[in-house]
Amino acid sequence: MAEQRIDLVGKIALNQLSRLQDILLDNSGDVSVSLHFGKDEQGIRTIQGSLSAQVLMQCQRCLCPVTEKIETEIKLGMVFSEDGIKNLPSYYDPLLLESGEMALWQMVEEELILGLPIAARHPRGECSIAVSYGEEVMTDKPVRPNPFKVLEQLKEK
Repeated sequence: MAEQRIDLVGKIALNQLSRLQDILLDNSGDVSVSLHFGKDEQGIRTIQGSLSAQVLMQCQRCLCPVTEKIETEIKLGMVFSEDGIKNLPSYYDPLLLESGEMALWQMVEEELILGLPIAARHPRGECSIAVSYGEEVMTDKPVRPNPFKVLEQLKEK
């Protein structure tokens, strides 16, 4: 594909990505994929493109569902050995191929997993636990005076 400079545009169903299903609450929907295979001026075989998907994850604050939009840019340099990784320019992420072939959907799944947030959560002010917790603190507990206030007055004297 790199030798022929092929462009691929399409969609992969989320329910086909088995490793990703363990992370998501719902596997409906799909990943939009746009990939360009080619060679750069140094002769390195490359895969460049983008992935985008909307996935349903569990908010780590309130444990309710939250929709996360994942958009990932891909810039991979294909190498066939560990030495090839060392010689790869820093602007490429290495894609180590033990043979001349690979399953594209596995590469797409790995890139999508790398694009997921470390801890999914609702935007500030939208999480139900954060709003109710803030109200409980304000209404249930009386404000106590600072016990060190006396020391502050002694310092001023």
